[in-house]
Amino acid sequence: MMLKHLPSVLFCSSGGGMLWQINQAPPIKNAQIGDPGPWLFPGTLALTLIGLGIVLAVQERRNFRTEQERPFSNEHANTSQEKPLPMLAPPQLQVRIMVLLSTIAYVILFEPLGFSISTVIFLSVTTVSLAPKNSKTIAIALTTSLLATLFIGWLLADVVNVPLQGVFFS
Repeated sequence: MMLKHLPSVLFCSSGGGMLWQINQAPPIKNAQIGDPGPWLFPGTLALTLIGLGIVLAVQERRNFRTEQERPFSNEHANTSQEKPLPMLAPPQLQVRIMVLLSTIAYVILFEPLGFSISTVIFLSVTTVSLAPKNSKTIAIALTTSLLATLFIGWLLADVVNVPLQGVFFS
């Protein structure tokens, strides 16, 4: 039973640790009026993690109560004809290893190749390894990877003004 609460505890403690680290950061020098500072995104992420941890804890508590109240006899069992939603099978071990290796390669190649090239390679390898293997899905994965990289690169470089090297069309 204690293991059921482990994800919510991990979410809340990770968010709390992030907030503590953000609080330890030195103040910004030469901050301009309206500048939210470098802790806006990490702070939002930390609060989101804490919120998700609380939601998981409440959900687990609610599920625990309904399990206790559920009768042991079969007469009150759900006999409706509703089918459960189909669930996707987890990826095979080879696919998991490929995604892990592509993530490591993305981190290593980000600086020498730049944002656009390394992101297109990472997204292409990852989506092709997760998708069914036929020419149509591979073409869609490659096109989507390229378009997503161009859009995210433009968004980060031109809209948000994040200094990234190797961004095409900025």
